[in-house]
Amino acid sequence: MIQVHLYGYGTDTPTSLADIEGEPQGGRVALTEYVTAASWRYTMAEPYEDASVTLTVPWRVLKDIFKLGSEVAGGAFNPHASGWLEIRESVPQSTTTQAPRVEYTTSAEVDTVTITAKRTGGYVRRFLGPVSAVHLGVTAQHNGAIETAPVTITATSWVSLAQRTLRLTASDTLVRGSLINVDTWGQIVEGVLASATGVTSLYTSLVFAWYQFLALFRTPLTQYETLAGVGEPLGDPLERPPGMNRTLTPVQGFNLTQIQVPSLRVSVWGTVTSTWQAAPELVDMFPVWHGQKAYLIYRLKPLPPSLFVSTKWTPPSFVNLTQRAPRTQAIDDVFSVNLSYESARANFVEVTSPFVGVTQAAGVSCDPVALLDDIERHGLHEVSLSYPYFRASEGAQGTVRAALNEMVDYAAALYLEGHKYARATVSTKYSPNLLHGEWALFPAHLYGESQYLLGYITEITHSVQVLPSGAVRARTQATLERVSVKGEDLAVELETSR
Repeated sequence: MIQVHLYGYGTDTPTSLADIEGEPQGGRVALTEYVTAASWRYTMAEPYEDASVTLTVPWRVLKDIFKLGSEVAGGAFNPHASGWLEIRESVPQSTTTQAPRVEYTTSAEVDTVTITAKRTGGYVRRFLGPVSAVHLGVTAQHNGAIETAPVTITATSWVSLAQRTLRLTASDTLVRGSLINVDTWGQIVEGVLASATGVTSLYTSLVFAWYQFLALFRTPLTQYETLAGVGEPLGDPLERPPGMNRTLTPVQGFNLTQIQVPSLRVSVWGTVTSTWQAAPELVDMFPVWHGQKAYLIYRLKPLPPSLFVSTKWTPPSFVNLTQRAPRTQAIDDVFSVNLSYESARANFVEVTSPFVGVTQAAGVSCDPVALLDDIERHGLHEVSLSYPYFRASEGAQGTVRAALNEMVDYAAALYLEGHKYARATVSTKYSPNLLHGEWALFPAHLYGESQYLLGYITEITHSVQVLPSGAVRARTQATLERVSVKGEDLAVELETSR
């Protein structure tokens, strides 16, 4: 089902990986036959991705398996926490699968869709990232002879390359790898700002900046296009690769007046997120895998799909109700569900902007969404967000206030009345096509027979275990937030909040 590989560094350049797509020569080692357990996780927040693989390796071949290491006195071998770990999954020439997608309806019935996917064969990449730790042990026979070496390898996301510190220096002789000349950095920042002049979206300027910043230093990702490219940014629904079923609501506004950069020590990821994701409660930026390539999703957070079948809510003008892709996912064959309700009450939602002045008074920069009866009963529980991407000449009706009011409606749909919603952990059969960062329906008999709950997936963990009998057991666990009985009361709350 899955294949595991460990890559060492080659000799062409300091950052080249050995035999990325070729035969297992040099620093590329196939570990699949030694794997006893593997897991990989996707999440909306840092570290975004991580993986762990447990192996049982015959002691006599340990050195051959772990070529990332060094010999010490007496011929002993010490493995290094270095190189890259890859988890991939074979894809048949053609497959017929139950798609984990459904149309959201007002009824309790959920109809899955059977699709036939014609593929070219080969594999899809589930994870690829630098090794962060190697744990090594010894298992001996009853007579003391060393038999096996239990090994656990952990790795983190490829994004960690962009998160490493770039130190600015005035010395030309020190510029190598993560030491960047101050003048060079300044020229790139100026170029990014200049490119943002006259563009029609923040996404357009992000694409330019991402490649400019990554050009500062060589990485395995920038060297091998077939490996992962450089995490190609995606934010335009029309640019989705074939088969990518992701919600891509464009980030609104295009005001970009400065690059947020800490002094002297910077990171590409810190610079990009602080500039293009300055409103993280409303704007998503996270990596995903599709096929064999990595992408960087840039969008507004997806709205609850229950709103799209309601006649009680008027959406912001930039939300297209007739072209809402993808369909809501369905989590089938649920083994267990755990729900947790917390006191996350929100009865007042506003979105402000630094371009309309700073004030502590409510209702000055925008028209907030307020549940007045709830405020009177429980006190003020506010969600106040800053959105810096509108200027006076932009947005609905040409005013910042009108544009902010639309963002208030959008934010209220995401955060209003948080105490009514649960966090859920759902365990199900192995579902590699389940997507984090999207909404999903799943069955839960806590609220009645054949009742479905709706929630937003924030984290997914896939695990594979090889049992002593040789059988393989695979599971998927999803963490969801904003979970409700199909969220049907949300539209009513939004309608009556002003």
